[in-house]
Amino acid sequence: MMRLIFWIMEQTGPAEIILSTYSISPKTLQGVINRREKGIIKDIRFIVDNRVRSLSPKPFDLLVANFDYRCISIHAKVACIWNEAWKISVVSSQNATDNPKMERGTIHTSPAVFEFDKQILDDAFKSGTT
Repeated sequence: MMRLIFWIMEQTGPAEIILSTYSISPKTLQGVINRREKGIIKDIRFIVDNRVRSLSPKPFDLLVANFDYRCISIHAKVACIWNEAWKISVVSSQNATDNPKMERGTIHTSPAVFEFDKQILDDAFKSGTT
């Protein structure tokens, strides 16, 4: 998912992101850190599944140390990317990992789809725990 998000941001320019994922990898998080330091990612919030704590302790520690995040029971892989010119929603089977398996998803540029997805992610973030 993050490779796709990084590509989208090459088209949109610097943006904010909120995303949900079932799992996450250190390589992915390091890519996010690098892009945030360069100003490509203005702000990012993660919603990860509760099991990331126990199944992926090293990536979880990196997440905790560097990002605004929440844990909930989630399997959805959704990302909302926005700036002054763009409102993009990505719904995918991809996690925020470097899994080489074939995945599938849809990029939505409709403001209505974006607002719907962002509201759901914002609500999930508010109800999650750290």
